[in-house]
Amino acid sequence: MKMNLILLAAVAMSVTIPVFATPEIVNMNLVRDPNTHLVTISYDLSEDAIVTAQVFTNGVALPHAAYGNMGGKVHRTVKQGTGHQVWWNPPTREVDALVAGGGAEVKLSAWAKDNPPDYLAIDLLATNCWRFYVTAEDVPLGVTNRLYKSSKMLMRKIYAKDITWPAGISSDRMDGSQTYGTNTLHRPHYVTLTYNYYIGIYEVTYSQYRNASCYSYSGTTYAPDKETGTITLSGQVCDIIPSDQKQAAFWPAPWLAPSDMRGRDPTSAYWPKHGHNVPAASGLGYFRKRTGLNLDLTTEAEWEYACRAGESKNLYTGEPFLSENVDTLAWSAHNWNRDPDCSSNQLHEVGLLKPNAWGLYDMLGNGFEVCLDAMNNDDSGTDVVDFYHGNSVTNPVGPAGSVSYRRARRGGGVFDSTTSNYTKGMAFNASRADNRVNISYTVQYPATAYRLALPAVIP
Repeated sequence: MKMNLILLAAVAMSVTIPVFATPEIVNMNLVRDPNTHLVTISYDLSEDAIVTAQVFTNGVALPHAAYGNMGGKVHRTVKQGTGHQVWWNPPTREVDALVAGGGAEVKLSAWAKDNPPDYLAIDLLATNCWRFYVTAEDVPLGVTNRLYKSSKMLMRKIYAKDITWPAGISSDRMDGSQTYGTNTLHRPHYVTLTYNYYIGIYEVTYSQYRNASCYSYSGTTYAPDKETGTITLSGQVCDIIPSDQKQAAFWPAPWLAPSDMRGRDPTSAYWPKHGHNVPAASGLGYFRKRTGLNLDLTTEAEWEYACRAGESKNLYTGEPFLSENVDTLAWSAHNWNRDPDCSSNQLHEVGLLKPNAWGLYDMLGNGFEVCLDAMNNDDSGTDVVDFYHGNSVTNPVGPAGSVSYRRARRGGGVFDSTTSNYTKGMAFNASRADNRVNISYTVQYPATAYRLALPAVIP
C-alpha cells in the first residue's frame, strides 16, 4: 500500500521586474512506498525554472544532513512540462518515521531564472552541471567541506540591485586621514549596482583551477587520485586532485600577469576594453568551457559591497580595529602561526577563519584579490588613489585601461601602516575597502589571488 503524504509548493517571487515569466508548480503528487521507503514526488511546471526542495517538520526546516539527497528534477534548472519526478530516500529511521506519519513536509519551490536561490554549487569535474540551494543549511555536506574547495565551487547570491551605498572608505575613517604618500586614499563616494550577482564564498584554489582547466601550476605537484583516475579536457588528460590531499591544494590559486595563459586575457587587453570577452586559452576561458557560465573576476564595486556585508566600519564584523578582532577573520603576520601547515610568508587554506555576515571567507587576509578594474600604474597620480573623486557612480568599472595600467587588488594580508612595524607582528590596518591599488605591501603576502563572480541570471 502506498501512502499519500504532505507536499507543499511555493513560488519564489522576484521583488524586481522579471525578465523571465514567473514559474508555477502545479499538479503535485507525493507517495511513499512502505516496502522500499522510497518517496516519489511528481509535478508539472508552467515555465522553465529552477526547482529546489526543503523538508520541514513542525514548521522548522531540516538541514541537509537530516533529510539527505534528493534525485531527479530538483535543485537544478527544469524545463516547462508535465510529469517531472523527484526521488528521495530518507536517510534515517527517524526521518522516515516522520514522513510515514505525516510529520514531515516537503516543500518544492520554483524560481525564475533571473531570481535564482541564494546558493549555487558548480561541479568542476562535469560539464554544465550546477545545483541550487535555498540556504547554507541545505548545501550538501556543509559549506565548509573541502569538496567546495576542490572539485566544486560554491557561490553566494549578493542582493545589490538598486541599493546605493557609500564606498571607498570605512565609517571609522571618514575623516579622510589615511594617506599614501601625499595623496588621500579613496575619498568616499556613493555607488549603485543595478543587478544582483553571485560571488564565490572562497578564493579560487589550486585544486579548483586544476580540476576545471587540467593545468598544473609550475612548481606544484600532486599525486594522482588512484580511486577516481583522470579527467579529460580538450584532448588533455590530467589527474584529479582529491579533496583529502595536501594542504597546498586548498590555498588560493595565484592570479598572474595578464600575458600569462593562467589569467584572464593573454593579449594583455585590460577590462573593460573588451568587456567580458576572454580567449578560450585562458584560465577563465577554461572555467567557462567547463561550467557553461560566464564567470569573471569581480569588479571592485562588487568586491567591496560583498566584503562589507552591510557593515560600514573597517572590519566587516563591526568590531573595533584591534588585533584580537582581526585575528578571528584575517590571516596576518600577527596570527599566521596558528596554522600549523604554513610558515610566515605563505598563504593558508581558504575558509579556516570567521566569514562575514554573508558567509564569505577570507575577504580580509590571505591573498590580495585581483579585481577587474584597471588602475593607473603611477602611484603618484591622483587617479590611482581616488579615481572617482568623490562622485556618485552606477556600475563603476574604472578607466578603460591600457598596458600602462594595472588591476585593483583588494583584501590581502592586513598590516599596520601607521607604524610599519612588521617585525613585531603588528599586522592590521585598512587594507579592506580603503586599499584600491596594488601598493607593494609584500612583507606579509606577495601572492595575488582571486574569486569569481557571475550575474544572478541563469541561462
